[in-house]
Amino acid sequence: MCRISIAHTIRHSITSESLFSRLGVLDLDSYYYNRVTHWVGHSARMPMNRAPRELLTGWVAHPRPIGSPDMNFGRTLKKAL
Repeated sequence: MCRISIAHTIRHSITSESLFSRLGVLDLDSYYYNRVTHWVGHSARMPMNRAPRELLTGWVAHPRPIGSPDMNFGRTLKKAL
């Protein structure tokens, strides 16, 4: 960003937080969680017969298979909130 390399940040002890505040941007997680909560709010206002709303409020009664990822959309939303 702004022609600042990794070697430059290490040499001058520039942290990511200070660089982001100087540039006036947020970290990537903030932008991602903002989009997740925006989509959930949009889907929550949909009627129940729409597919995104059905997927958002649906429930699978079976446990997660062995070896599958632990992070699902529900946990992502909880982390964002």
